[in-house]
Amino acid sequence: MDSTDSRTLDLADISVRLAQPGEAQSLSDALSGQLRQTRTAQRSGERMFSAFSEWIEHDLCLVAETDAPTAAGRGHRVVGVLQLVNSGAVPTPSSDTPSSDEAPASRHGSDHGAGSQEDAGSGKTSQDGRHTTPDGAPERWDPERSDSGRWGDWPGSSHAGAEVRSVIVAPGNDHEPIALALLAGAEQLATDLGSAQLRVRGWASHPSTRSMMRAALSQHGYHADGPDLVCTLPVRVVVPTTEAMHTLGEVLASELTGGDVIVASGELGAGKTTFTQGIGQGLHVSEPVISPTFVLVRRHDGVGGHPGLIHVDAYRLGSLAELVDLDLDETMDSSVTVVEWGAGIAEELASSYLGVQIDRTANPEDDIRIVYLTPVGPRWQGVDLGFLSVLTPDDAADTSEDADMSKELQ
Repeated sequence: MDSTDSRTLDLADISVRLAQPGEAQSLSDALSGQLRQTRTAQRSGERMFSAFSEWIEHDLCLVAETDAPTAAGRGHRVVGVLQLVNSGAVPTPSSDTPSSDEAPASRHGSDHGAGSQEDAGSGKTSQDGRHTTPDGAPERWDPERSDSGRWGDWPGSSHAGAEVRSVIVAPGNDHEPIALALLAGAEQLATDLGSAQLRVRGWASHPSTRSMMRAALSQHGYHADGPDLVCTLPVRVVVPTTEAMHTLGEVLASELTGGDVIVASGELGAGKTTFTQGIGQGLHVSEPVISPTFVLVRRHDGVGGHPGLIHVDAYRLGSLAELVDLDLDETMDSSVTVVEWGAGIAEELASSYLGVQIDRTANPEDDIRIVYLTPVGPRWQGVDLGFLSVLTPDDAADTSEDADMSKELQ
């Protein structure tokens, strides 16, 4: 039994990182090195080297690796790569845009065999740039931690798009978890580079692989667009101070209406309550917004035609049923509902919600936070929150004044 025997990997077995300049040879050696020494294998390795060189130099190349043991007893190895490109402006959604329920078609030629599979080897690769969470999934990418030099080529606009052109998974491994790990890394990297959308071009030559990945990605928020699959990416906002976090909530309030649900997540002290206080000020609620930790829920009436605010702390709640028991539905239709610690509990509270994830930076001594805003459901279709990523300290006052003037003119 050799190392090409079937091997099933969990997502926790896989780490994803950005390929570094000069690494094309080691990647091609790793993915083609265990083929039998034939002319076909040699040509395959040469094609891979050419492709990886191009991807690293002109695009972004993500590498999936695992330390899981194999039948041959090998440890650390490369098990897949992904090509991520800047596709420029995102097309404006239209009712005439064709969509298809057909599985994504395979690609050939210039895409270097998108979705083709080559044997994995034990080629050595640089560990620089590998960033994973304790469970093995890729964490948010920080461009400042990379020496790739490719970051400046991306426009950083809320209307920019990113595109996955090719995914190569080594045979002898379960295709789905490796591809999903690579795509998760692509989503996070594209988000941090300012892309509004990720398009996965039709790839994978085998029909069963296409249908399997289509079903898996559909469960992760992707929708069909012709032969491609597309997902809307979160909006990334760098928040340098506590005051800026308050400003972010206040400006966001100008986009909120009665019935909106916000699911806010982040570790203790990340700024969830400060963010909610900003929303309260933007809604002109009748009383100060304070943490509902000990009472679970606080209700604030809106003033001057603004919706009210329902502020929930779900830290001690264990299920959606416990959340529903708070009788939120009595006033949800006329209020904005913010659920702190709501991830995994509050997503089914409404058909649409705005996910807000607040992360600290790697430096525990600074106040900088990275906020990811993820619109989910029909309420947020066509709503561009990209303007929030370029806020200045004066934006809250300007937005508040504009909103008040608009009310007076109505």
